[in-house]
Order: sequence, then structure tokens, then C-alpha cells
Amino acid sequence: MAEVKFVTSTSARAVIPKMDKTFASLGIPVSVSSDNGPPFNSQDFSNFSKYLGFRHERKTPLNPQANAEAEQFMRVQKKLYQINKLTGSNFKQEVYRFLRAYRATPHCTTNVAPADLTYRGRKFRTRLPIGVIPREHNFDELFQRDLEKKMQMKGYADNKRYVKPSDIQVGDSVLVRKEAINKATPAYEVEPLRVQCRMGTRVIAKRPYGSSITRTTAHFKKVPFRSIEEAHRWSRAQSQAEPVNESPPSTGEEGPPGLEQIDGSMIRTDANESIPADAALPAGLTSPLARDQGPTRSERYRKDTDTYLKEKYPDSQL
Repeated sequence: MAEVKFVTSTSARAVIPKMDKTFASLGIPVSVSSDNGPPFNSQDFSNFSKYLGFRHERKTPLNPQANAEAEQFMRVQKKLYQINKLTGSNFKQEVYRFLRAYRATPHCTTNVAPADLTYRGRKFRTRLPIGVIPREHNFDELFQRDLEKKMQMKGYADNKRYVKPSDIQVGDSVLVRKEAINKATPAYEVEPLRVQCRMGTRVIAKRPYGSSITRTTAHFKKVPFRSIEEAHRWSRAQSQAEPVNESPPSTGEEGPPGLEQIDGSMIRTDANESIPADAALPAGLTSPLARDQGPTRSERYRKDTDTYLKEKYPDSQL
């Protein structure tokens, strides 16, 4: 069931008492997932999790999809905050009104209100009249239905994003995606990293000078070199292996030597001047391309003024 707490800062000293109050009301959970933000990556929160005995699961950095349930709920809270700014009402009171409606509304997947699953044996009372007797729920069936719905949403998201399996393995050299600051920012960092560990889509890579970073496989690109020097040598080898397409010198078969044919009617000279093709050739000769292509587009669609008027007004005397 969703809970909302208001804090004055994002420090662990401000967040831990709020979480402790929630655990005192609902009980200590088995695990707590977080986006590894400032309140959750401190030593105080680590000591707090060891004291209460729950497991702290840190999601992969820069991957909000891994914490989608919390992110989607915060999306609703953001919209509620924007409406509050327009109406000028009490934001905390509006949040509490939203929580009452959310907890009493049947979920689209389980068809059961979150409050009915949390507080078993009694009906969650709201302003609406209560006419339904609480009944027992088959939690195994609800969990299976919830899992099937989540897998369906995952398949839809993977298909929409054209997700492909990654072949990154331990020991590979990879480049990590760089955060775009402006349009000139390159897509990846220049220095290659070495993959140290992979768990599902989470990859831990080590930099040459010792530090490690954790990202998903979508943030890495596999490369065949392990240093910048090897990258330069690999790039030179690739450029030498590729065939170079050089245009053959002019033989004079399609026109006079020293002249470059641009289209059917123009020729460019060494002085970067375009002259008619027939003017550059000897008297009595025309360009082969000009003869094959026929009149240009402007000549085909150009009409004399008198001809146009006669065709449009055949009965008038011009």
C-alpha cells in the first residue's frame, strides 16, 4: 500500500524517522528498494537496515525503469502538485484525499482495493456508503495475476524500444555512454572500461585508473580494444583495409580532356566557371549526355505566351 511522507531535506537523518514510523504501523518489510539516492547510500541508512533486519536493494543508477512503481506513483504526485499550484489549495490535505481514494479503489489487475489486502477482515471506510461484506482473497491467485500483468507490460515496453539481448560478458572492453551536456558532447567516453561483473542487465565495469561504475547493459558498447592506443591502431588498420574508391581520370570519351561534365547542358572548367556544353565542344558537335537526356525540365515546361493564351482562350482573337 502506498505511503507518502513529507520531509524537509533529502538527508538520511530526515528520512530514517519517517520510515521508522511507517514500519511501526505496518511492520518491518523483508526488503526495501531504492534508487540509491542521497538518503539511501549513506552509512546511517546502512546501519538502520542492519538494526531492523531488512535487505536494502539498490537499483541500477540512471535506470528509473527498475524502480517503475515508485516513479509512476511520483508522476501522479507531481500532477497533483501542479494542480495545487493552480487552485491554491492545501497540498498536504489534497495528498491525504488522494491516498484515501487510491486505497479504497479496486486495482485494475487484482480487482481488489489495496486497503482490503493490507487490512484483512475489515472494510476500509470512506465517505462512500459501505454495502459489501469483506471476503477472503486467494493471494496466490492475486500474485500470479499481478506477475502476468507485469510481464505483459514488460513485453510491450521491450517491443516498443526494440530491445535486443546483449552479448557483454565478464572481461570485455566496453565504452560507457556519456551524459549529453550540449550538441557537441560525444555519445560515449573515449577511455575503454573492463567488465568486472554482470548480474542480469546490471554491469559493473572498472576504469583504467581503478574506480568502478554500475550501469545497465544499454549504457555500454562493446569494443575490440582495451586502451586509447589500441583504439588508434585498430582505427588505422580498419582505414587501411577499406578499399579507396578513386574516380578514373578523364579519357576524353565523354567530352574534351580537362573538362568535367556536370549535367547534360553544363560543363565546369578549371576556372570554376560553368559554360554551356555545346559551346565548349567544337563546331557541329554536341555533348553525348545532352543528346541522350533531351531538353531540360525548364525547357519541357516552358511555353510561349501566345501559345498559352491561344490554348486557354481558343474563341478569342489575339
